Amino acid sequence: MNSNASAFIVGEADRDGHRTATHHHRPTPIFTSPGSPHSSIRRRVLYRAFHPSAVVEAGSVVSATSCVGPLAYVGRNAVIGERCVIGNHVSIADQVIVGDDCRFFPGVVIYADCQIGDRVILHSGVVIGFRTASG
Repeated sequence: MNSNASAFIVGEADRDGHRTATHHHRPTPIFTSPGSPHSSIRRRVLYRAFHPSAVVEAGSVVSATSCVGPLAYVGRNAVIGERCVIGNHVSIADQVIVGDDCRFFPGVVIYADCQIGDRVILHSGVVIGFRTASG
């Protein structure tokens, strides 16, 4: 992530104990035009903001040019790069680093301590990393 870029740094917990983004103004819609590199998603609106139902834990850094969709979860100390689109119901665990220009479709799960490079597209249902069973 570019050190000069603005970002949201998540802090205090709300009444329910969740840490949510403090960016609650009405998002500006970004439309794609036919023939653009994003033609597969034309006629859809991409919002460069946090959805109110998204949960972003303390210590996480999400670029101001990225968006986090409905019911998405970003764990503690995670870093989300520039121009990323985190879709509905995506779960990103603690200490995950996501590069620039990534797109995660709904239902993607990334377990803790993973690193995702730049310009990665993960389609629905992809699971990266693993969980260890305890005792």
